[in-house]
Amino acid sequence: MTRVAFMGDPGSYSHAAALAEGGPGAEPVSCPRFAEVFSAVAQGRADVGVVPVENSEAGPVGEVLDLLLGSALLVCAERVLPIRHALLAPAGRTLAGLRRVHSHPQALAQCRAFIQAHGLEEVPEADTATAARKMSEFRPHASAAIASPAAGVIYGLEVLALGLETNPENATRFLTLGTSARPWRGAAKTLIVFGLGKHPGDLVAALAAFGAQGLKVSHLQTRPRHRKSWETVFFVAVEGRADEAPVQGALAALSKQADLLRVLGSYPRVD
Repeated sequence: MTRVAFMGDPGSYSHAAALAEGGPGAEPVSCPRFAEVFSAVAQGRADVGVVPVENSEAGPVGEVLDLLLGSALLVCAERVLPIRHALLAPAGRTLAGLRRVHSHPQALAQCRAFIQAHGLEEVPEADTATAARKMSEFRPHASAAIASPAAGVIYGLEVLALGLETNPENATRFLTLGTSARPWRGAAKTLIVFGLGKHPGDLVAALAAFGAQGLKVSHLQTRPRHRKSWETVFFVAVEGRADEAPVQGALAALSKQADLLRVLGSYPRVD
């Protein structure tokens, strides 16, 4: 039985990703914060962890990127999960009678067109499933939650509307974290993080290192650099394995310019 750590309550999208990662024999391990997912894996309380790293509509999950930078865990898989949001409320409520909607800030951002069209006030919660659980337990007046239909079943809520997401192709990319890499065959992706000094042209030269090796950059995300004001770190996903010659060549060239360079993991490519 694979123990899979995830952030949030049962019924969250991270919970669904954990079940998909672990398969039929998965033992989901619920954690209250993203940091707890990392520590559960590092300390052996879970075999692997799953965390969302970016959403097609709302963009990167900054807290997860920051935790990746400070963690020794390896990214060993990725999964893209379609996100279909439902408006959930206690029995008897109607959409016309609502004044507020509770959910995770990312989910609220993904459904903003629907929220604004119905004049609802946004109330941020720690997680989509947490919003559904609290809606069931405390039944706040004139309120509903945005979460998965599965959360509605778990917490006994009615679906007032389905498909709230502004982008019908809304999806979230999840990363699987472990203490060691997994063997696999086929197409690969490698996630790299690097930091640069303040010399003109450094970023252009750094990205050129990948192009010179014929590597396709599939993702590029930035985060503020801790303890160095106004500096940035770059998370780059390139197609290929870290132990292959093209990636090795790019890393060697990049090391001449970067004052921070780490390979966060190689894993099977899913898109």
